[in-house]
Amino acid sequence: MAGIRTVAKRAKVSPATVSRFLNEDATLKITDETKQRILEAVSYYDYKPRERERKKVFEIGVLTSVSEIQELEDPYFRSIRVGVLTECNQSEVEVKKILYYQASQEFDLSQLKDCGAILVIGRFQTEVYAELIQMNSNIVAIDVPSEEISFPIDTVCTDLAKATVAHLDRLYQKGHREICFIGGRKKSLGKDGWILTDDQEVRYQAYLKWMKQYDLQSAVDCYIGDWGYEEGYRLTEELLAKRHDHLPTAIVVASDPMAVGVYRALQRKGIRIPEDISIVSFDDLEVAQFLTPTLSSVAISAEEIGKVAVRLAKQRLTGERKIHMNVEVGYQIQVRESERSLNE
Repeated sequence: MAGIRTVAKRAKVSPATVSRFLNEDATLKITDETKQRILEAVSYYDYKPRERERKKVFEIGVLTSVSEIQELEDPYFRSIRVGVLTECNQSEVEVKKILYYQASQEFDLSQLKDCGAILVIGRFQTEVYAELIQMNSNIVAIDVPSEEISFPIDTVCTDLAKATVAHLDRLYQKGHREICFIGGRKKSLGKDGWILTDDQEVRYQAYLKWMKQYDLQSAVDCYIGDWGYEEGYRLTEELLAKRHDHLPTAIVVASDPMAVGVYRALQRKGIRIPEDISIVSFDDLEVAQFLTPTLSSVAISAEEIGKVAVRLAKQRLTGERKIHMNVEVGYQIQVRESERSLNE
């Protein structure tokens, strides 16, 4: 007897599409022509679905703002995808297509048109969301605050502004007032792959707002560039050249990879952490526990973010929920050896 894959091959669709069609999945959007091809293939092979094949399978697509190489090198984005795949394996959901960013190559968003839902990882320009929504309203934006998106779609992220304030509040309680900030620019992608940058990144803005709230505007000192080890090092050298005779007591760094560069630049100048300068960061990557001294960092559950995104997509696909939701995944601050109190 012919199986579902044989039927799908003749109908020129995926096995999941055949399964969803035969199970009368109301969320499946296919043309009448495709329906006729499936029915013809079912009739041709006299196909009778087995009981195990009657289980609904939902297909989702993934659009991500990083390349495959960047994903492999960046534990944060890699963990999001692990969470997505883990939840899919437990939820009768499968990833039909992953569309990665490629430099100098325009996104062909039509590759995602046959997916039941689309997970969007990272920041994209409004034009990208507009085109996606024309194809499919079941969209989940990952790692982007809801206020940055002008469309009624699901979002899931961690509130990094709150985490920044938590870092700053703790440093303040320990007597720190001369607090600098080192971070990266916010980036978003247009359909043609062009990266736009600005200085509105959420951790940076939270720092400025907090310093104003505590009447510390005169101590505001920011160094903004690209993300990564090298930029952390370069920006710290810039800070040291500017403030060699009046160092800050603490630096808030926007990511652990940048913090590695900060460590290197400070230690090459003989500046001790935390005796001379306290350092706090974000991501809580494995490297944070192996730096000397160990690095205080905000632990963000990227894997859980990926899992929640799949659950949100499935709720839309099953018709369980029609209104969009904005989900905030919590964080934990791991306080380690890289900070000290000035009150002692």
